[in-house]
Amino acid sequence: TAAGVVAIVLSALAAAGGLLGGIGLAVMQGRPDLRQSFVDRLHQDNVSMTLSDLLRGLIGAIIGAVVIGVLGLLGVLAGALMLHGSPQARIALIVLSALCAVISLLMITSIVSLIWLVGSISVIIGLRSSDAVAWFRQR
Repeated sequence: TAAGVVAIVLSALAAAGGLLGGIGLAVMQGRPDLRQSFVDRLHQDNVSMTLSDLLRGLIGAIIGAVVIGVLGLLGVLAGALMLHGSPQARIALIVLSALCAVISLLMITSIVSLIWLVGSISVIIGLRSSDAVAWFRQR
């Protein structure tokens, strides 16, 4: 059950961050004055970026944030169903945790990525342990 709780907590944080980040980026994308001031600030820092470069980047970031948010919501759902004894949810949670571990490895530039990596690995180990396998066989 500890693996399920860890998965639910980390998934909820990912869902909240992804969806709120996506909303924030979408608001910025919809406001020309914010976009222009961002580009002006980059030019002050001697970074050459055009407004169209920024728009392409924003659209990609919005899509990425929404995907992470949806995966987080799926993780919360799978964790909750797993705590109720669903073996299919256990498999889904292992797959989602493996995906999270891969994404964390690709973005391992901060302590936050390391926390997600450790959490994902602990969920996988917890759900693959002999005690967990026996618990799901009983149900």
